[in-house]
Amino acid sequence: MEAVAIGDGVVPVKLSLWCSVSSLFTIASGGSIGREGPMVQLAALAASLIGRWVHFDPPRLRLLVACGAAAGITSAYNAPIAGAFFVTEIVLGSIAMESFGPVVVAAVVANITMREFAGYKPAYEMPVFPPVAGIEVLLFVALGLLCGAVAPQFLRLLDGSKALFRKLSLPLPARLALGGLVVGILSVWTPEVWGNGYSVVNSILHSPWTWTALVVVLVFKLVATAGSGAVGGVFTPTLFVGAVVGSLSARACTCCGRTAPRRPLRMRWSAWARFSRAPRRRRSWRF
Repeated sequence: MEAVAIGDGVVPVKLSLWCSVSSLFTIASGGSIGREGPMVQLAALAASLIGRWVHFDPPRLRLLVACGAAAGITSAYNAPIAGAFFVTEIVLGSIAMESFGPVVVAAVVANITMREFAGYKPAYEMPVFPPVAGIEVLLFVALGLLCGAVAPQFLRLLDGSKALFRKLSLPLPARLALGGLVVGILSVWTPEVWGNGYSVVNSILHSPWTWTALVVVLVFKLVATAGSGAVGGVFTPTLFVGAVVGSLSARACTCCGRTAPRRPLRMRWSAWARFSRAPRRRRSWRF
């Protein structure tokens, strides 16, 4: 992303390939990271190589790499509009029509292409949400404020944990192995922390969870996601945490008699969407 935000659009080939391979092994072995990291990395690399092959000037090359990044995000989450807005707002720094148009086209084409593959389905299957009206809107405002205050702390936790691992007098392979050991131990008691958490979020969206199960999986997921130097995306863990926070908030409101039994579904989704905006607040990326 730095190649677009502050560079000339030239994405290093060797570094990108090694990062993608490292992320592949981490994800395949159950690491608590998202798959969007290598997808965006490879999509941006492909766009950069094509632009350099046809000898684009730096501004057009940056735009082409941004289009590749938007296509990668869209492929990961089936969200072309969100991917286009993310890239133009954070990566390019402004939403200008001359740049937003090509980015949207690239994201939509990537989404259409992904849908043509057999067996493709969205990562998250949204249930039918009941309408919200009246004073219930205030509950979602409060939930948004809560997630907006907590999300930056989650990112600081990731940065702090990575800094702590760097201070250990161990070589990088040993630090990575230590991080994998932590995830493995936590998975013995709570298998839900294993992997990117797509199935767990879908389960939270479609079925009721107990208070204790939600709290345990939230705490263990935070510990498992704490970075030991592994390469991967941070969007998926933030979606996981947001879904759990929304579900806990919905249960609290239900216990207080402030919301109908069907409202927790929408509150889980609202916290999930609000919490996922956290990575947009900074330009340092884990992928």
